[in-house]
Amino acid sequence: MQFDVTAPDGVKVALLDSNGNAIATASNGGSLVTEVTASQTVVLKAFGASGDATISISYPSEIQDGKSRDTAYALDFSASEEIDITDKTGTSSIDSVFFKFTVSTTGTYRFYSNSESLDSKVNGVYEGEIASKLSNSYNDDDQNKHAGFTNYRYDFYVEVQLEAGKTYYADVKLPANGDAKALKLGLSMLKQGEVLTNPVEKAWDENTLTILSNSKSMFYSFVADESQTYDLTASSSIEGVTPTLTLYKDGTAVKSTGSGYRFTFEKDATYVLNVITSQACDVTITRTIHNGPFTGSDVLGQYNGCGNGSSYYKANIVADGVYWESSTVLGEPSSALTTTATGLTKFVATASGEKTFYCNGTDMWAFNSSYVYFLSKRQSTYTADAVAGEMAKTASATNETGTIIQSIKIDDGTRIYGMSKDGEVYLGITVEFTNGEDIKNDAAFTVKDSSGNTIGTYTGVGGTLTEVTGPNA
Repeated sequence: MQFDVTAPDGVKVALLDSNGNAIATASNGGSLVTEVTASQTVVLKAFGASGDATISISYPSEIQDGKSRDTAYALDFSASEEIDITDKTGTSSIDSVFFKFTVSTTGTYRFYSNSESLDSKVNGVYEGEIASKLSNSYNDDDQNKHAGFTNYRYDFYVEVQLEAGKTYYADVKLPANGDAKALKLGLSMLKQGEVLTNPVEKAWDENTLTILSNSKSMFYSFVADESQTYDLTASSSIEGVTPTLTLYKDGTAVKSTGSGYRFTFEKDATYVLNVITSQACDVTITRTIHNGPFTGSDVLGQYNGCGNGSSYYKANIVADGVYWESSTVLGEPSSALTTTATGLTKFVATASGEKTFYCNGTDMWAFNSSYVYFLSKRQSTYTADAVAGEMAKTASATNETGTIIQSIKIDDGTRIYGMSKDGEVYLGITVEFTNGEDIKNDAAFTVKDSSGNTIGTYTGVGGTLTEVTGPNA
């Protein structure tokens, strides 16, 4: 059973085992809470009192409280967003304590803890007697992700969808709290701007984004009006309050490049900016074009595709160079940007090894000594299944001789093609089949450039091409 002893002010109490060893102690209004078993001999010792003292002891009537949904502690958030649960903690940590609550309005809610020094954790939030947890109801916040809302790294913070009138149970791990430090649980409905999926719409006005009365952690969306790399700076209306920024695209945080907040934006793409301030204030965000080798170029952006017709690869071109795959090392261009005879931007960069890149603003062709890559901005998913890469080439083709054709699928399911022929790269090409539908197998087709001019006619068997008509046929 559970044994709960409260020490009066000025008195220290200790629970000892049969050998006189301390099991738990408390003093000055604190409580010691411990489990004792049947037939176990324990000694309660009180000392330090200057006169008479009354010690409060509670027994089995409360031992099951909070240990299951049936005995969960009831929380009434209708009167207050935060409820003090300090009295539910003890001198030892408790792995699982249940709290039950309801809401009067259906919506997305934040459920969180608030303490200066107690590291609590939410094990899950459940609806009624359903065994499985609500989605996203078991994340902890030890990494201080929501520091703009909850002030300390010990707090947990989760966002859950709740329906009016239903009973919910929160399973919480409570920390050891022999000194009875304050611990609160909070619940509040998220309004527009308080959640990533429901941001407040904003727009840039002459390179400035103005936010009035930013309340701690808020989310704002905007559409990029051009493809560009910008350095963002943020200031607030209150001296000493420095805003913190996190940029999201398609629900995923965008990694800043360089120092500070430097991001590469794609024209017409929607972004969400999370602005965190320690208190409510006005925030002004200013963007400045970052000057690098690719500043103002239409090659900026992320490309996903294949290498040698298989697997999946990505390249992210920013103002200063190329990030290849998931590397955090920037591949700076080692040659000047030039334009090829086919109208492509060409450069060399050391990105996970030296590579030569060709771009038309939408698609990319790249190669090194052993691999040839074909990627596109039009494919946003970074998986082999989504890319579905294929390659066929003439016998013994290299980067300088013969024909190499690669294809991938883009977001709408369409298959697109890129090609190199005798060292010249072509992007934006079309493949017109007269037989078959796969460049690798039993196919006959004509390849045309972006202007509709025929580059060559081929047959493909088992991934090997034979040029039927063309300069080298």
